[in-house]
Amino acid sequence: MNMFIVETSNYDKIASKNPEAKGWNSLSRKILRYLDYAKEKYISIMKSGLKPNRELLKVQTLLSNTAEKLKNEKTFELKNVLFALGEERNSILHSLEQDPTSKELKEKRKIIQFKIDLINHALKARKELSRKLSHPIERNYAEAPIFSSASPNAATLVKLRNENGHIIEERKGYRKLRYSSETGTYLTTFDFRVFVGLQRIWEMKGANKSFNFSYQELAEVIDGTKDGSIYELISVSLHKLATTSLVMEDFKDEKLKKVIRTEIHNIIQSAKIEHEKKWASITFNDYLHYGLKAGNLVRINLSLYQDLNSSTAKILYPLITSLIADKRTLSIDDIIETLGLSGLERYKCVERIKRALKELVDYQIIADFTLQKVGRKYEYVVIEPTGQLLDSFEEGVTVPTLD
Repeated sequence: MNMFIVETSNYDKIASKNPEAKGWNSLSRKILRYLDYAKEKYISIMKSGLKPNRELLKVQTLLSNTAEKLKNEKTFELKNVLFALGEERNSILHSLEQDPTSKELKEKRKIIQFKIDLINHALKARKELSRKLSHPIERNYAEAPIFSSASPNAATLVKLRNENGHIIEERKGYRKLRYSSETGTYLTTFDFRVFVGLQRIWEMKGANKSFNFSYQELAEVIDGTKDGSIYELISVSLHKLATTSLVMEDFKDEKLKKVIRTEIHNIIQSAKIEHEKKWASITFNDYLHYGLKAGNLVRINLSLYQDLNSSTAKILYPLITSLIADKRTLSIDDIIETLGLSGLERYKCVERIKRALKELVDYQIIADFTLQKVGRKYEYVVIEPTGQLLDSFEEGVTVPTLD
């Protein structure tokens, strides 16, 4: 059975980056809460009667501390807020032209400028965060068609399941594998984040095959958050990873220096998940563990991964990052199969891949790309890598200790 894609009118669309149509209601409530909190602090500082130097230091500290909390928000959401604040500032400036002596308008101008400075600080911190290639992923798992850019709807999933409720598929692309899900589901882009986050925690905790972690630790690694908002999703994802098994037909074994066919194995060999305690203990399968230990990995940045708007771009990012070490010219048909898009008409697949590649260029993951035709069909894409993309192979495995 091949991967099945359901095409809908809003499938894989990039989220709107223009809040003008929906106004403030379209903006991130979390960012707005931080802005309101910082605004009250700012007003308090301005009314405290401090000397100018002391006042400036207090404001700069407030900017830095709040920006540090906001840097984990998506770039496009921060920019949406910045756009709306700019519109509000323009309105205030226009009113000041009509009434230049208004103290109320002058105070509003100071506050809105403070908010704009705060978002700009957060965007700068976000950009610095996105430059760090801190998250390892074993290359066999980066190149195999394990994670899907979309999941079929509930009715289609029912049709795909066998009499035991499992989904079993033969998948191909840059790697061939047999995919089996006991939960009868597909692994999504969020499951990929959890999978990569687990490999980062594996590294941080000493590169042992078995390790324990709290949900808070994993949430910080994959989302930069401590508020528990994704704990339920983490539980579900860990269960899916622990109940999904694979047989890889062309696994590159770094220890044996050859390509092998793996035995059937779960992505996570075993998992003890304590949902109420928000804690888990897992064991990696041998192929994943020894591949990481042998240094058969690339590094990506999960903050940058989060910023990508289309799910196609999210799956392409680690795929290209891994493939680029050995080749710059990639088969479009292999990309289509790896992304699980073979259920769509080919020209639609090519357009979707082109949009995703443009997004990777916009986020400076790749420098550029060129589609090449053979006859009348686009058959290949030539990738021009960035320096950062090439650096993802040079860091190797590091095993830092936790404080």
